[in-house]
Amino acid sequence: MKKLIVFVSAVVTMVIIGYISVSNLVGSEPALYKKVSSDQIKKMKEEQETFIAYFYQENCAPCKQVNPIINDYIQTTGKDIFAVDINADKNKNLLMEGFNIEGTPTVIFISSGKEENRFLSIFGKDEFKNTADLIYGDSDI
Repeated sequence: MKKLIVFVSAVVTMVIIGYISVSNLVGSEPALYKKVSSDQIKKMKEEQETFIAYFYQENCAPCKQVNPIINDYIQTTGKDIFAVDINADKNKNLLMEGFNIEGTPTVIFISSGKEENRFLSIFGKDEFKNTADLIYGDSDI
């Protein structure tokens, strides 16, 4: 009986520690990106703009993990990142076919209307900054 109590206590403790760790990892930092529609992203591409497009879902744990990286980049550089909530967007065909969005988070780096790079899923802060700097031509920020 004592072994069972010890085992149950250990499992409960591990679950609590895991929950706290995951909660801290995917904290709810407010987003600094600009919410737009996929139609607006399409128009920006057609106008040959240079920008970063971020496709996410509100309840996506990996998206919540990359939000601090995106926020830090926006705060550090003052540059905008344009974000589309794929669940709220009305044009699902454009998302799937036009932008080839297969999952979230997806970040597309667009230079002069052309896709230069793409991140699927979780990415690191330095990797994000280096790729963004390449499309903007900023190596000293």
